[in-house]
Amino acid sequence: MTGNVTRRLLGYGLRAWVLAVYVVLFTPIVVMVLFSFDGSPIPIYPLDNLTTDWYTQLFGPYYGDYIDPLLNSLQVALITSVVATALGGMGGFAISRYEFTGSSVYPFVLATPAMIPPLISGFGMLAFFQQTLGLEMSKFTVVFGHVALTMPFAAFIVAGKLGPEEELERAARDLGASYVQVIREVTVPVLGPALVASLLLTFTISFGESAMVFILSGGDTLLPVALQQRFRAGISPRYNAISTIVVVITFGLFTVAELVRQYFGE
Repeated sequence: MTGNVTRRLLGYGLRAWVLAVYVVLFTPIVVMVLFSFDGSPIPIYPLDNLTTDWYTQLFGPYYGDYIDPLLNSLQVALITSVVATALGGMGGFAISRYEFTGSSVYPFVLATPAMIPPLISGFGMLAFFQQTLGLEMSKFTVVFGHVALTMPFAAFIVAGKLGPEEELERAARDLGASYVQVIREVTVPVLGPALVASLLLTFTISFGESAMVFILSGGDTLLPVALQQRFRAGISPRYNAISTIVVVITFGLFTVAELVRQYFGE
């Protein structure tokens, strides 16, 4: 009886802890979204004169300065997702299919860039690009940093999908299929959902990352830098509206990636 009570109390405590974590994480986002509908030019509580004007003005003159940074961020995220998925996919294939010298620590080495804080990685890359290679910072140096950051995610998504499906490849080879036929008829179809999920996830991470952007973007202004420059003049519902749209896009891509992984991964 005492053991059952203890387990029940422990379960309640864990649920309360998880709820508290979610509250801490999502309360600022919820508050930001609410203030994006505040009609007052100064965001104060309680909300008054609810309006969608800050959204309808999105393509007005005020927001013209955000178009190029937004396009730069989208370009960086798109290139990053393709390159990281391609390189990470090969790394994931190596993890799940081959044994070689150092293969036992290879997953840890591959995951290292994702474990290092982006700010620290950004400073290291800045020193490497400028002092060693003599390169100017641009959106393409941001791509390099974001590829290093997101490639481990792509690798483990691919490795996680390939691992359970190895028996299908063995069965195809036992039935007389050549190596090329196995890749074309079995491996690629199996990998399709994982590649889509990897593209969406790496795109989302790159689009939302800001620390490396500030350090490595140089003269190319990306969206986080443009927003930070505006924030210096003070917070207004305009910034809340822009940030809300970015949050919706980010959560939407994460949701699609997870749905693809779960639905097609069965």
